[in-house]
Amino acid sequence: MDSMYFLYGSLTESDGEDIDIPKDSTVIIKNILAFFLLTCLLPAALFGGDYFSEITNQRVLIRLSQDIYYNQALPFNTYEGPGAFDSYLVMNVRYEPVKQVFGQITPAVVSRLISRGEAHITVITPPEFTQTLKSKLTMAEINQIARDMEIQKSRFNVLAVGSGKIISGGLPLETFFLIVQSEDLLQIRRRIQKAFVAKGGDQKAFDPESFYPHITVGFTKRDLHESDGVIKDIEHSLDPRFSLFQ
Repeated sequence: MDSMYFLYGSLTESDGEDIDIPKDSTVIIKNILAFFLLTCLLPAALFGGDYFSEITNQRVLIRLSQDIYYNQALPFNTYEGPGAFDSYLVMNVRYEPVKQVFGQITPAVVSRLISRGEAHITVITPPEFTQTLKSKLTMAEINQIARDMEIQKSRFNVLAVGSGKIISGGLPLETFFLIVQSEDLLQIRRRIQKAFVAKGGDQKAFDPESFYPHITVGFTKRDLHESDGVIKDIEHSLDPRFSLFQ
């Protein structure tokens, strides 16, 4: 018997006899099936499999473009100056994927964020250079190590969306970022430490493993750093409000 006959008032038992179903019941069954098709199968067909995770997960789904991983064509920019925060080493990262994340976070969690208008991963921070490495290495030497190791070809993985929050002057400050893992960038830091020690630096003065790579997305007033007590890794800064899809 046609399986769709069930919808119109009867079904077949295992012995072959038809059992009549009250017409009211078939109407209810058809309505249930129609509701299921309209609310579940049709949206899934239109929007893809991610639809189910979006409607069942209370977290905000953040979509990240794979373009963020293709940075070898970007220029390697150097930063050096007389100020305490003027000298540092970064890997440039495509801004458009980060801008898209910014646009997803802003309406979902906070009404207003400040964007830098560019994206990068800091490899050597200003305090690391000014307070330690500067005693034995110049920024020119550090930049040359980065060039030799082709910093712009460094591979990395974005693990999650992170955030940090403090109270300053009675007002809450918050920053949002992509938590990153990169063995290639860690190797650059290790090479810098080796050069530092070769010039007489104390091996314990600069720890290449003390590294919390991230890509800043935006902040409410100013960015927050380790000096503010914000450690930008999975253990300390994973934000449960977001679920990253890439």
